[in-house]
Amino acid sequence: MVRGLGRGRHQDGTPCDSARQGPLLVDRLTGRPYEEAVTARVLRPLELAHTVMPGDDPRIRGRHAHGYLTTADGRLRDITVYDQSSSRGEGDMISTPGDLDRMLSALFSGVLLPADLLELMFTLPPAEVLMLDGSPARYSTGLQRAVVNGVTLWGKTGETYGYRNAAFSTRDRRRRFTLAHHPTGVRDGAEGQLAARVADLLTRARPAAAP
Repeated sequence: MVRGLGRGRHQDGTPCDSARQGPLLVDRLTGRPYEEAVTARVLRPLELAHTVMPGDDPRIRGRHAHGYLTTADGRLRDITVYDQSSSRGEGDMISTPGDLDRMLSALFSGVLLPADLLELMFTLPPAEVLMLDGSPARYSTGLQRAVVNGVTLWGKTGETYGYRNAAFSTRDRRRRFTLAHHPTGVRDGAEGQLAARVADLLTRARPAAAP
């Protein structure tokens, strides 16, 4: 499952949340439902055969990993069957690591957007736009920036109950990773630490080759 995260906050305290507005804009501007527009303009041209938007169907079709949550008594509850339609455009897409990597690579290479619009995705808000914790904004128009070991990565994280993921890449696509894992507890920061560890390994300076 993929869910957009990271709502920023303006200096006056007003939340910056565009995820829920996006599908409505697509509906209006394209004259067709968000799901149809995304399928026609992104999923089908890129041949993302394992990516779907199931609407109010709570099941995952085909082979898939199950998601679990630990209950108060310590038992694991299978929560794979779960209606994501309340998160339309924000967390209702089902995909695979391979499809995520293909989509991110296509986006960064300029296949999906003209150069001027793509550049907006690599442009952060002005300094007065802050994250909830008061730190500088690190979310652009649809992407998140992370600087690790001096290397700038762009991408996104996502989550729903029992499923978490991250997909990041340098702009030149020479270093990129897609991570999918299945924690059984509530968000406690561990998911960010796991993605950070992968990013650290990816961006560490490689030792010079022996002469």
